[in-house]
Amino acid sequence: MVVKMLASRGTVFGTLRYNQNKVAKGVADIIGSYNFDNNRNTIRDFERTFARYERMNIRTENISFQMAINPNPDVPSEQLSDSDALAFAKELMQGLGFNEQPVIVYKHKDIDRVHYHVVSIKTNKKGRKIKDSFSELKLQKLLKKLSKKYHYVIGNEEKKKKLKIPTWLRFNTKAGNVTKQYKALFDEALTYKFTTFKQFQTIMEGMGVNVKLTEGNDFHLIFQGLDDKGEKSTKRISEITMKQDLYLQMEDRIQENKVKRPLSEEENARRLATLERVDLTTAYCLQHAKNIGQYQRILSNVGIQVGLSRTPDGGIFGITFVDKESKTAYKGSELKRHFSLSNLTEKNDFDIKEDKKINLSEDKKQIEQILQGLRNQLASSSGGQIKKNTKKVKQNGNKINT
Repeated sequence: MVVKMLASRGTVFGTLRYNQNKVAKGVADIIGSYNFDNNRNTIRDFERTFARYERMNIRTENISFQMAINPNPDVPSEQLSDSDALAFAKELMQGLGFNEQPVIVYKHKDIDRVHYHVVSIKTNKKGRKIKDSFSELKLQKLLKKLSKKYHYVIGNEEKKKKLKIPTWLRFNTKAGNVTKQYKALFDEALTYKFTTFKQFQTIMEGMGVNVKLTEGNDFHLIFQGLDDKGEKSTKRISEITMKQDLYLQMEDRIQENKVKRPLSEEENARRLATLERVDLTTAYCLQHAKNIGQYQRILSNVGIQVGLSRTPDGGIFGITFVDKESKTAYKGSELKRHFSLSNLTEKNDFDIKEDKKINLSEDKKQIEQILQGLRNQLASSSGGQIKKNTKKVKQNGNKINT
């Protein structure tokens, strides 16, 4: 059994719409609700009650509450009847301090396992926030306490066979198992630190997968494999077809990464050293690359993926860097030299479309020369961590990827 509290948002209505859209499509049911004005299990009743609570909100920024309950589909004892699922959810919510809050319990059947979403609001009738300090710790204690009553094991001890994909190995069309590759690479991407969807896209593109987001209120991720040249090589596949619930996982990870936690002196020193290395590397290569395509190829040789944000007419308006070694994504503005539109376009014809018949031998020679200069620059820079990373650059410099 895996139970997880999902990311909170500024209004309950996005979370409510997400679940109600599932109900409308016939892939989810409302198995119960309580503490609503009329308790009729109708969307009108839900909206009226939540709207009243939101109007009373004093100063809580993120007020939605959503929790996912995932019984292990391979363990018969963990399968819940609707009445048991509702009772289990109610005990969890009472233990978390939501006993007087309006609560809806949804049963989802849109992927290969039945799971449940519990929706509520974090402010009470008077507009004050429900105390949620150490809520994760409280949840784990509750799960341990209730495990015998509801016959489950905390977590998932079933060792399932997973597609083993080494860090940053690209998507391979010829390898088959396309959906399994997407899921494995998606899981790998979640181990990175990113705070925007664009950064997540850049991470996935670096692994050979193009990711799009559906428009409208019912968000879903759509995946498409890329070949070695970055061209689309497979048909598009939605997370719905994959029978996975991935958008919420990604959004949850974004919210987690936005939370600033205190760092030890060692962690902060390591963070600053990494930032300095990425900053110096990206700036040096930008100075010497002849165009944006070559710039991306140079940085790929030292473990940095580049993502560009473009206007509808093709102009660059933003840049993202993903450092593979530290598993961290950076906006251009987060680096010390503050990459901006002027940085990228100050060189004449820097953003020109390259000739498809590019001279690979000449390009490889130019990249090697730039990498040699970068190795010298890193070696002469102050800071032990930067010097330590020159070893990796030297190793990468022996084989140039074009």
